[in-house]
Amino acid sequence: MRRKKNDGAGFVPGVLAAICWGTHFPLLLNRVSAATDPLVFYFHCVFWAAIASMTLLTLLGRTDELSLISSRSGTIFMLVLTGGYGLWILLATAFRIQPDGGHDVELVFYSGPVVLAFFSLFTRGGSRQVRLGPPLVGLAGVILIIYGIGGLETPGLRVFAFAAGAAAIWAVFSILSYSLLRRFEVLPALVLMLCVSTVCLFLTSLIMRIDVLAIDRGDIWVSILVGTISIAMGLGLWMKCMSGLNMPSKASTLWYGAPILSVFLYGYFDGAGMGWASFAGIIVILFSFKSGGKPREKTETTFGDMLSGR
Repeated sequence: MRRKKNDGAGFVPGVLAAICWGTHFPLLLNRVSAATDPLVFYFHCVFWAAIASMTLLTLLGRTDELSLISSRSGTIFMLVLTGGYGLWILLATAFRIQPDGGHDVELVFYSGPVVLAFFSLFTRGGSRQVRLGPPLVGLAGVILIIYGIGGLETPGLRVFAFAAGAAAIWAVFSILSYSLLRRFEVLPALVLMLCVSTVCLFLTSLIMRIDVLAIDRGDIWVSILVGTISIAMGLGLWMKCMSGLNMPSKASTLWYGAPILSVFLYGYFDGAGMGWASFAGIIVILFSFKSGGKPREKTETTFGDMLSGR
């Protein structure tokens, strides 16, 4: 199976991934009814994401690749544990604890790039190559954006813990994608990850005695959009980004492209113009892109390499 290093190969997929993810919270917070349990909604999202990715794999005639990567159950397990199941169960729990605290969860989750850069400090050579400044600047931009749309509040301790856990597990998922997927094609790995995650979310719902069919018809259409765009396309492109990078932390600021799109979607859904704080937040995030720079060639072994035994 191919996996070659190409300087900056993950840059464009990373930008596209951020654009896709930028639809996630605006759709979730503005188009999902309060009657739908967040866990049920995320089950449907991941289910439709699995359907969309499997359909693409079938149309491309590449279903035979599933058998190749399915033999590496450890790889799939680690991806499911982080980006496939762990991320969604933590976000769903945060929203279940505080249904009206969506922007609090959003803000804390966007600390993920800072966590990614922080984890990279502990890699071999990371102290020389990793800079925490750019992702911290990007996070400051997100704070301004959330303040601009009127959602800057102090989250409860439990909400903060689960949202921060989601940010941390997203960072670990990114590092794992960088390390583990350099040996495999991304699409079949994404398909298996989403299929297994769908089963895990379904079993979790059964254990918690939650009816996964208790969802409004309108919310089903939203789950199709979220599942296809922000999960299947967003996570798939992000995995492609990380697997083609020279060092995972170099993509940390790219993820902050998502809140920029979110600003315009929030304005569209709410029928409101952009305030000064949101505009300033966009400028700050764009500055973080410039200070973050483009990925350079990988020269050191990272923590992700050590996790994969290399």
